[in-house]
Amino acid sequence: MNFRKMLFIQALMLCFLCAFSKEQKRLELPSDFKEIAKKYEVSEITMHEDRAVYYDEKYVQFVRELGAKNFEPRVEIKQKGKNYTIEFFDLGYNSFHVVKGKFKVVDEDNQVIQIIEFDDIDDPYYGFFDADMDGCMDLMIMDHEYKGENSYHIYYWSNFYKKFKEDDHEMRNPAWDLQRNYIYEKFYNKDGDLIYIYYEFRFGIKRFVGQVTFKFENKKEGYRLKIIYTDIENASEGEKGVFTFTLPRYDDFKDMSEDKKANIRKQYEKMVKMLNDI
Repeated sequence: MNFRKMLFIQALMLCFLCAFSKEQKRLELPSDFKEIAKKYEVSEITMHEDRAVYYDEKYVQFVRELGAKNFEPRVEIKQKGKNYTIEFFDLGYNSFHVVKGKFKVVDEDNQVIQIIEFDDIDDPYYGFFDADMDGCMDLMIMDHEYKGENSYHIYYWSNFYKKFKEDDHEMRNPAWDLQRNYIYEKFYNKDGDLIYIYYEFRFGIKRFVGQVTFKFENKKEGYRLKIIYTDIENASEGEKGVFTFTLPRYDDFKDMSEDKKANIRKQYEKMVKMLNDI
């Protein structure tokens, strides 16, 4: 075995071990939050999963499904009483061997009103979904799927301009809270932290609402949970407007005085209220 091949195998093993170690730190919602609430005698953190709507076959009009070799190149959709035809074209592969494509929008008079090209997508599939909850179908193109986590390019339909407009932000594992008109992302970063990012739609414009990060450590030795919350987009820990709280290990918590326990519970409840009120 040559030296270069040995280095490659060692790198693969190191990546596997890193991925495995990060996997062990992941929160198992909602069971971990329930256990924390019970042990520390505090309120339970409740996120938005129970009332969320996910991008799946129950709600989506597919043009091409994930893994399908063939797909329908044309689909008709109705937007506010008017019919449109969307045509998709595969353009082959770019220099990085990922799919290029384009789609065009044709109105009822057979006039092409829009052509959009896209690039750098691993294994695209296309579907229509009312992503901004305005009553019109939006186009979603999945970029890639990895360990059950998906990312999407979303093209929002403007009924005023009769066109799609691409969101510059690639949405990871999007879900929808229809009660509050939220779209949110839920994903794990490279360090194994669980992150929620919330947006709302006002007058057709997507607006950042807040971000929650859960850093979870030492589950076998007792909980140590750090929560970071901000309602300022792209804010970092330590900046003004970023709230943090760290729940100590349970063994350390048990040995504290009642006054210290009460203070920790008080800080925790303030943080939980902010999270539950998002």
